[in-house]
Amino acid sequence: MKAIGYGFVLGVIFLAFIQIAVAETHDGNLLSEKYERVKCGVELTVGHINAIYSIVPTSDLTDKRSKLEADLTKLEEYATNDDKEGFKNYLKETLKQDFKDANKAVRDWRKENKNNLTKDQKEELKNNYGELKNKYVECNYNALKKFAEAKANAFDAILEGYKNKADKLSEKGVDVTGMNKLLDDAKLEIVDPLKQAISSANDGKSLKDALQKYCLFDSCKEGINFHLAAKFNIEKLEQAIAKIKSRDDYSEVSGKVGEMQGYVDKANNAINSVGTARYSEEQKKEVWDNIRAAYKSLKEIRDVLKEGSDENA
Repeated sequence: MKAIGYGFVLGVIFLAFIQIAVAETHDGNLLSEKYERVKCGVELTVGHINAIYSIVPTSDLTDKRSKLEADLTKLEEYATNDDKEGFKNYLKETLKQDFKDANKAVRDWRKENKNNLTKDQKEELKNNYGELKNKYVECNYNALKKFAEAKANAFDAILEGYKNKADKLSEKGVDVTGMNKLLDDAKLEIVDPLKQAISSANDGKSLKDALQKYCLFDSCKEGINFHLAAKFNIEKLEQAIAKIKSRDDYSEVSGKVGEMQGYVDKANNAINSVGTARYSEEQKKEVWDNIRAAYKSLKEIRDVLKEGSDENA
């Protein structure tokens, strides 16, 4: 079979293969769910301030309350707009500090005024604190469960997105058996166990443990990281190599394919050495630098084969 006539087919296949490789991402934004969790903690502190103010009005505490309420409004705005960076930065740089300042002010007030309160006032504050704490525990559990369920649903959507990519490659004659096996493994090892853990959790700690144990990518510090993005890209690159080797004009690019295979092998060895742990910075660089280098080689191979195809047209 001659190279003539390969032009169009070649372009379609390589467009399907060649996509800029992106490093592992965190498993979904879920900003609205994160906001609800933050809101529970802020409302607990605001409740403390309101309880104190009802007994001894103090402008210092109400100023702290006003800051927190304004912070919640701003954070909700970021969540509504799905502004991940804005949300993360405002939470870290502004709300977190205001939250610490408000809680310190509450603690300082209690220390300074514990001997100035009547027995009834102390009892009232104690009862208020107990009610607020119970309310917080329930609020935090509900918000955490909502977050966990949304994360599990996000995992399903992520797997579906990867399955669509595999299906498109399959339509172009690519063997996607390995890619589909990866997705099946991700479901069995990460998504299904996460859903089961969420379903059986009866307190906030159990939910947090589940969320910190099962990750599709690389965000679990102590849990199981599947590294889906890296593994999928490596398998896709392997199939690209197989596709090129099946061509009659393979000899024109055999050297470049060998180079590409070397990058893929290095990436594969690196991801295997990571296992289910989280990347070190060195491991992450080794995996993703080689994946990107392999894609660069693939683009160069495409250009050579396309040029040859055009000359024979």
